[in-house]
Amino acid sequence: MNENSPTTEDLKKSMSLKLTEPEISADDIWADDALDRLKVAESLTNLVRDQTNPFVISLNGHWGTGKTFFLKRWQKQLERDGFQAIYFNAWKDDFCDDPLVAIIGQLSDHLSKNKGFEEKGQQIRKFIEQNFRSLLKKHAGVILPESGDKILKEYADQRTNKHELIKGLKQLSDGVWEKSKHPLIFIIDELDRCRPTFAVELLERVKHVFDVPGMVFVFGINRDELCSSIRSIYGDIDSDVYLRRFFDMEFLLPEASSETFCKHLIERYRLEEFFSALSVCAENSIHSENFSEFSNFFSRFCGLIGLSLRDIDYCLRTMVFVGKNLRERYRMYPYLLSALIPLQLKNQTLYRRSVQGERIGAEVMTCIEQWIRDEELSEQLEHDLNWMEISLYATYNPENFIDRENVSFRQLELLSQGKPLTHPEYLSERTRTSSKERAERLCELAKAIQQIVLSSNNYITINTIRYLASLIELTKLSEHR
Repeated sequence: MNENSPTTEDLKKSMSLKLTEPEISADDIWADDALDRLKVAESLTNLVRDQTNPFVISLNGHWGTGKTFFLKRWQKQLERDGFQAIYFNAWKDDFCDDPLVAIIGQLSDHLSKNKGFEEKGQQIRKFIEQNFRSLLKKHAGVILPESGDKILKEYADQRTNKHELIKGLKQLSDGVWEKSKHPLIFIIDELDRCRPTFAVELLERVKHVFDVPGMVFVFGINRDELCSSIRSIYGDIDSDVYLRRFFDMEFLLPEASSETFCKHLIERYRLEEFFSALSVCAENSIHSENFSEFSNFFSRFCGLIGLSLRDIDYCLRTMVFVGKNLRERYRMYPYLLSALIPLQLKNQTLYRRSVQGERIGAEVMTCIEQWIRDEELSEQLEHDLNWMEISLYATYNPENFIDRENVSFRQLELLSQGKPLTHPEYLSERTRTSSKERAERLCELAKAIQQIVLSSNNYITINTIRYLASLIELTKLSEHR
């Protein structure tokens, strides 16, 4: 290691358990576009570029698809292309009583800071100040005026205020078009995270107040979550149909591939630096193979066993947590962690019983094989899964075998020799029926791991699993060699 390279302890301190949104490069807006969202931005820009009619778009994407990443960069790209474009995180403003004030406030602030539009921004702010009471008047629980004339007058006043506001917004959008030759773009993000009442009212305000030529609204939403918010207010209605009436066009943000997403997070969590720092120590030699190979394996493995993007983030965050709590000169055992952390997510019961020594490695591997089912595996992925399997076998050995011979390894020898198995339960279901050739490959890996153990005095036992579990969770560290 270079003497100027960060130490393992330095890396532990710098590794974050929660990733923040990366800064947008002023020189290259899409520099960190790992999910190739620039193409989506170009398509949407072509859609809104010459839009003269009022237009509302929804961009639907589940957690982990990068909606916020995309919308923030698209807003910057639109500005660079000569648009007036506003990015508004609705969740940060859902403390407001009425979302109309939040929207107009954002509009006023944006224009006041842009050369040539300062006067328009101040006009909007002045209008809000003059009509504050009427705009914020609540209908639920309001004591109505005594006479019918007053009721009708209040109704007429509200219509007048709305008309004046729309008239002012029309003048604004005309001014934006005159200067930029493009519509005004208002991007609203995180709507599905808002209070249900705020989210629905914001949609309704846009529909009834901002239906103005030359204004385009783009909503970044998780449609399923927003539908749940609608049902929480209106009960058992067809929320999908209700939501559809607000949007002129709806798009689904393409789902990121789990492999691409996983590799992107591995880089952002700085796991490669940490594993590399560990691998320079001789005592960390077990599974300190080239990290890029492990990164490729884990990225493919997550997709293979059906982990969601949120699950993948949880797994990698847990690896960071393990790394931050790792004792000096102890090991990460990445292939064992690759089995244990997803097991904790997908099968809590088996995970709990396996770390307590009540279930053997073969049962854990059988569970993983059931997740994979009949998928065709590449040669490299098959090799990595074999490493995982052998690592799991190495950790378990029943107490009644006095000679300390690993039972699973012995069964592999019998299988490779075409002999009957004496304890088939110590092999996974798939391996029990494997060909002689595959059994021979597994035997070779078993011998390799035994050589590593002998050369480093680094025994892998059930205590290894308990040790890793104590790093994954908040439990007392078990004795480990």
